[in-house]
Amino acid sequence: LYGGQADSNVHEHPLVELARHGLTPVELVLFIAAVTVTVPVMEEILFRGALQSWLENRPEAAPFVMLLALLASVPTEKNPWVAAWTQGSGALVLHCAPFLFVVALNLIYWVVYWTRTSAWSALVAASTLFAAVHSFAWPSPVPLFLLALGLGWLAQRTRSLAGPIVLHGLFNAVNCALLFWQ
Repeated sequence: LYGGQADSNVHEHPLVELARHGLTPVELVLFIAAVTVTVPVMEEILFRGALQSWLENRPEAAPFVMLLALLASVPTEKNPWVAAWTQGSGALVLHCAPFLFVVALNLIYWVVYWTRTSAWSALVAASTLFAAVHSFAWPSPVPLFLLALGLGWLAQRTRSLAGPIVLHGLFNAVNCALLFWQ
């Protein structure tokens, strides 16, 4: 999709980099526990349990969450900006891909905001912020937005966090297994 410049814009998640440097058996157990249990529980409580529920009751706050998502997706390191600028417009667009992705999600949000219930706009806003806070590991925000939509829908539908926590943990477990399988 990116052509020859793909490698320059793909950024590994810090946990992936940590796992690839080799872990002791104790570190491996702690890593797997954190990735498959602790992180899903914390993120689901924060994004689906607190944020999404709060936004359902306060739809006027969702645009501020979308603005926060935009701010979270802005690349902050100076050197890649300079390098992208000197390489031309294609490299600059690739460097801004996380931000541009969140801009596109903002457009989707506004369509949902004007055509659906506050529950749907809350779902999209919380999912967009979830994706945006993972912008440092591009292109992971793209599938993570889709995952967040599914987890948010499940939380909304069941009025429980048990399903989203388990599904999120399984998602991370599969990715963890793939990471160590390679």
